[in-house]
Amino acid sequence: SLPRLDLELAVTSDGNCFHHGERASHLPHLHPIIFKLKTQRHFGFVYDVQPIDIPWEQKKNVADFRGALSGQYPMEVEQNIGDYSLHERCHILSRCWLAYQHGAKNSTLVDAKLSLPFVESRSKWIARFLALDDVDNDAAVDLYGEEISMERLLQYKALIMMEGNDVSSGLKWALFSKSVVLMPEPSFTSWAMEEYLEPWVHYIPITLSSRTYTDSSGLTDVEEKMQWVIDNDSEARQIAQNGRLWIYDLLFHPDAKTDELRIIDEIALRYGAHFAAT
Repeated sequence: SLPRLDLELAVTSDGNCFHHGERASHLPHLHPIIFKLKTQRHFGFVYDVQPIDIPWEQKKNVADFRGALSGQYPMEVEQNIGDYSLHERCHILSRCWLAYQHGAKNSTLVDAKLSLPFVESRSKWIARFLALDDVDNDAAVDLYGEEISMERLLQYKALIMMEGNDVSSGLKWALFSKSVVLMPEPSFTSWAMEEYLEPWVHYIPITLSSRTYTDSSGLTDVEEKMQWVIDNDSEARQIAQNGRLWIYDLLFHPDAKTDELRIIDEIALRYGAHFAAT
C-alpha cells in the first residue's frame, strides 16, 4: 500500500521546490519546509485528466514528450556560453538532446519535440533545425513540434516527463493518467514528494542526458524502455496504476484534506519556532 502523508516529510523553499542538498543545507539541525505554492501550475490539470483519458488498451504504443527548451547549464558552461556551439548546447540540455536524438533516428517508438520557442535568454536559444553534426549542414533535425493538447497526449501509452528549471510541473497529471510515466530519477522535490517515487513501481526510469558534450551516452535507452512497455504490457499497466494511486492518495483519498490541514498547521508551528525572535 502507498504511504500516507507524513508530517516529517514537510520541506522548502523559494517557489515550491528545492534541489536536494543545495538549499537549507546550512541549517542541518532544522527540518526544511516545503510550502504548497503555485497549486494551479502543479495540481490544477490533475482534475482535467479523468473526463478525457482513455483505457490503456486503446492507447498508442508510443512514448510522447512535449516541453519547453528549459533546463540548467553547469556553471562553467553558463559562464563561457559563447565557446559552445548550438549542437553542444543542445547536447547539454536534456530536453533538447531528447528531441534531437529521436528526431535524428526518425523513431517510431518515441515522439519527442520541443514546444515552439519560449526562450528565457539568448544562451538558451537553439535553432529550430539543427544539423545532424557540426559538419553535415545539409541534413538537419526539426527539434520543435506543434503543441499537443492533454487530450491528445493521453492517447499515448507512455508520457515522458523531464525536469526543466525545476520540477516537471506536468508530472502530477501524467502520473494520475492511465498512461505510464517514463522519466529520469527526480532531482527536485515538491509537495508531491517526487523523491519518494520508486522506479519500476511508480514510473519507468530512463537515463538522463550527460552534462558534458564529450559523453554521448545520455538518453540512449528511451526507445529500449518503450519497447519494454510494449513487450511487458501487464507490468507496464500496473506501474501506470501505481502512479495513479500515488496522486489519488495525495489529493483524493478521504483523509487527504485532513492530512493537508495537519501539515499546514505543522508548517506554521515550525515557521514560528525557526524564525520567531528570541
